Amino acid sequence: MHSKKLFQYLWLISILVVIALGCSMLSGVVERQIEKGIETEMESIGTEVDALITDMGGEGMIDTMAAEFTDIPFLDETGIPFFDETEEPMGEKPADIPVMPGAKMDFTSPTSVEYGVEAEIKAAVDFYEREMPVNGWIKVEAESKVDLPNEMAKLVFQKEGRKATVEIEVDFLFDGTYVTISIVGG
Repeated sequence: MHSKKLFQYLWLISILVVIALGCSMLSGVVERQIEKGIETEMESIGTEVDALITDMGGEGMIDTMAAEFTDIPFLDETGIPFFDETEEPMGEKPADIPVMPGAKMDFTSPTSVEYGVEAEIKAAVDFYEREMPVNGWIKVEAESKVDLPNEMAKLVFQKEGRKATVEIEVDFLFDGTYVTISIVGG
């Protein structure tokens, strides 16, 4: 009787081992089917994208888009936004805010001036430390910071209840200096 029980336990263990192996194999088959389905779907998407590019003119698509937008006044022939340095794109800057010679204006308004210039940061700092007082501005030393090793500067000036913050930093994109002036109060 004892051996019959042992046989039953061995038989039960064998069945459980076979079921576990079967589940493992089935799991592997299901995983492979899912991977094949994903691979097939990705290939299908790639084919559709290729067809769309071909239908839209392939490499000429960028030229077509640029041609579509030529009537927008602030885009040049490459479709890249720009502003002519002789224009004041958004409005007039305050008359008492100096701008470095050769500035390429990006934005002007009564409260903000932004431009790029081909100059070193030190030259821009020197310019504003010299020219802002000429225009009646007084430098606020406690709020100003010049960090030439990190190629950045923040100069703060006050005049008649107004505050002008001049931020100067490297313009890595155009290899020069970018100046942002914010005016508050008044």
